[in-house]
Amino acid sequence: MTDFPPKDLPDYLVPGFGIHVRSDTNEEPACLGFTTIETRSEDELRDIGARGPALAAQLRSIPGFLGATLFVAGNRMITVSAWRDEDGPRRLSEQPGPHGDAVRQVVKEDFTMGGAHSLWRAHSLRMLARCPGCRRISDARVHSRCRSCDAELPHGWCFL
Repeated sequence: MTDFPPKDLPDYLVPGFGIHVRSDTNEEPACLGFTTIETRSEDELRDIGARGPALAAQLRSIPGFLGATLFVAGNRMITVSAWRDEDGPRRLSEQPGPHGDAVRQVVKEDFTMGGAHSLWRAHSLRMLARCPGCRRISDARVHSRCRSCDAELPHGWCFL
């Protein structure tokens, strides 16, 4: 097995780790949210990381949430979330809980270097799935069955 990340990385590559938050739906995302937070210390990194399970549970409770991947590289924490509509992140922000608590801490206290949030509409989206029958790749957004052997394809949204 190959080591990941490689041991001898150049200084411009920062290793990290991540987790994926699944939802119980296969709906097509209308938009993706990108959030970054730059921490200043291991303590801030641990503080935010400790909130991960509660934040994941809160995300799953928000109508329109389709999935997210949270990852850390060095002192940067990044979340990519998929939403059924553009109002999903607003619904998250309006609900009391771990997300709102974290936002208030960043904005009102001397906590982290800061961060950014953006919301992107899906202009072009291909969801590639490997056929369990013939092992060919198909666009699961367009086809529910393999065009080569007619086997049912895994639903593509599970990859977000």
